[in-house]
Amino acid sequence: MDQQDLVSGFADVDRTADPTSFAAWLDRASAMEFFQRVKRQTYTLLELRAGNAVLDVGCGTGEDVRALAEVVGPGGRAVGVDISETLLTEARARAAAGSRAEFHLGDARALPFAAASFDGCRAERTLTYLADPAPAVAEMVRVVRPGGRVVAFEPDLEALMVDAPDAGLTRTILAYFCEGFPNSRSGRQLPALFVAAGLREVAVAPVTLVVADFEQADQFFKLRATVERAGAEGRVAVADGERWVGELEARGRAGQFFLASPAFVVSGRTA
Repeated sequence: MDQQDLVSGFADVDRTADPTSFAAWLDRASAMEFFQRVKRQTYTLLELRAGNAVLDVGCGTGEDVRALAEVVGPGGRAVGVDISETLLTEARARAAAGSRAEFHLGDARALPFAAASFDGCRAERTLTYLADPAPAVAEMVRVVRPGGRVVAFEPDLEALMVDAPDAGLTRTILAYFCEGFPNSRSGRQLPALFVAAGLREVAVAPVTLVVADFEQADQFFKLRATVERAGAEGRVAVADGERWVGELEARGRAGQFFLASPAFVVSGRTA
């Protein structure tokens, strides 16, 4: 899966050439300790109790829905919604027999649930793929009962940092990377979106993914593929792009590679 597939594909997974590759990409991300820690943070912020109903928007392969089903217990309800039938098929296949996890096809901007259906709602790395995330946040608020919790975790890709010798070239390449996403500023937008949607007690927790291994960073952020596409489209000189990648590979071998991706966990309570 190249960088363009990663960007456009999550907005329409089922129409891509290899939709199953997105499940593998999600698995690689979820295996990272950083994401495991942030997931647990979002679960805690939902303030769920046994018997509660909870919704995960943009649930992908359903990892979080299955985890939340354990939190709310036998008397509760854990539901995932995603726009991709391919990912939902995978989510259902991964759910053990007798699992209480439910999965539904639906758009984050028009959730197929009645108002006040859930005690809490979360989204993780979902709004990045929506050019206008406000309707999705409004829908998350709509389906949560009064006094319930809404939590979202979003990266701010325009703040992505890579330590490389040529600062100007690095800015150009990272800007090109961001251009492909429908919303590369989703992280910084969350607090205002939550307030505008009528949430109270809005709280912001900054978190930062730090990657010191070039190959791992390339797997997650598609650095090589990004540079290749930028060169093919004339955004950077091919030789400059090759030099940039070569320098990062050398830094990786020397234990000097550094990438940081700031993100935010934002929570609020419905009125």
